[in-house]
Amino acid sequence: MTRKKSNDFDTELRARIAALEADGLLRELRRVESPQGTRLEIAGRALLNFSSNDYLGFAKICAPSRKKTRSAAPTRSGRSRA
Repeated sequence: MTRKKSNDFDTELRARIAALEADGLLRELRRVESPQGTRLEIAGRALLNFSSNDYLGFAKICAPSRKKTRSAAPTRSGRSRA
């Protein structure tokens, strides 16, 4: 695949990214070293996970009752989940 010549937009974008990087403001994704949950490990540090849909841990607490509801649903509606 050949690369097209940069246009003004590409040049401006690259300059802005380089400036952010030089100022230490470029945001990069961090590798999560543990399973997602209320806490996770990044760079050897245990941290609270506020970016999860389950940051309070309620999904784990409610999971058994949701399973019962899910298994009862097909008999109530008369439809199979398959």
